[in-house]
Amino acid sequence: MDYFQWCERVLSTYLEAAQSSLEVRRDGFRADQVARSIFGPEAVERDSFITSSEWEGLRQAIKDLDDKGCIWTDDNYYGDEPHLPAKITREGEEFLEDEERRWIAWWATCTAAPNFKQELETRTKDQKAEFVKDVLGLVNTKASGERWLIVGFDDKSQI
Repeated sequence: MDYFQWCERVLSTYLEAAQSSLEVRRDGFRADQVARSIFGPEAVERDSFITSSEWEGLRQAIKDLDDKGCIWTDDNYYGDEPHLPAKITREGEEFLEDEERRWIAWWATCTAAPNFKQELETRTKDQKAEFVKDVLGLVNTKASGERWLIVGFDDKSQI
């Protein structure tokens, strides 16, 4: 699963929740509720979940979906207040309904050449040099648009 697909999965979770509950449609869905829907209650209830890459990836996806207008929260920066509920917007619903638009957006992320890393270590000189090389690779790519260095991606689980 690439980052675009991850964001689509998070957005779909908001839509499913809104379709199944008038309360969620009216009041919104908190990040911890989204996490329970995606990862299951057992994973979310672990003490280490709040510091996990799954939680950070979810918070980043929520922030990006909010920035793009696919969900709405009354907090300017969603990551600072993960307890605030967010609501799927009409734009978010339309995006999920329009398969051609999703493919075009997905293709745009592919041309931006995201770089995936399972871990980011910068303790040694070689590790720091590898990190600088990755960042320079993103800066110097010929793709237009945003560039991504996604840390915490596991090839086996694809999350």
